[in-house]
Amino acid sequence: MFSPDRRLVYTGIAEYFSITDARTGASVALVDLYGKGDGDIDGIENPMSIAVAPDGSAVYATMPDVGQISVLDPRTGKERSRISLAGSTKLRASGLAVSSDGSVAAGGAMKPW
Repeated sequence: MFSPDRRLVYTGIAEYFSITDARTGASVALVDLYGKGDGDIDGIENPMSIAVAPDGSAVYATMPDVGQISVLDPRTGKERSRISLAGSTKLRASGLAVSSDGSVAAGGAMKPW
């Protein structure tokens, strides 16, 4: 997922959330979401979907293992807040979109196995 100015690339794989400079390929931030090492975000596991606010002010990542959406700083990857999903104990958010007015919508919910 690119930042609105296309300068940064945001990715989430396994327990990591990564911010990369799109022009140079240099790592800007690599955050261990399992809570090990510097810049940890305790309790965020397996970011399944990532979306960026239209104005670039925030990055959102679904956390299907805990039924929440994490709101992250777009420059550092540090967590600002969490949004709990209705019925989060029974649903795992697997999709995410941000509308043009900045509202967040989670979709593609699945039942835990």
